[in-house]
Amino acid sequence: MVVKESYLQQRLWDQATTWADPERELPTEAATHCQLSLSKTSSSIVEYRTYAVYPTYKMYRIYMAYCPHGDVERLIAQYQKYDQHGNHTKEYAPMICTITMEAS
Repeated sequence: MVVKESYLQQRLWDQATTWADPERELPTEAATHCQLSLSKTSSSIVEYRTYAVYPTYKMYRIYMAYCPHGDVERLIAQYQKYDQHGNHTKEYAPMICTITMEAS
């Protein structure tokens, strides 16, 4: 399991868009992640488990399934290639597709 902690400044904590409910108990990020995880429309969404809110610390946690190969940003950085002019090439795409297919 992986835990994402989000500490918010007071102004963000107080913003209505931060919360998916008027009671300010469900972070919009957690609600959106849950909906995407349950929709099964994409195998690229990390499985959502649950969340917890800690008002004293202006913090919430999102609990997700562990991804043994890391995130896509790390994979791109690890496998991206550059041409002779220093431009990114698309050579890393097949490697990332292979890794994500094996993880499914």
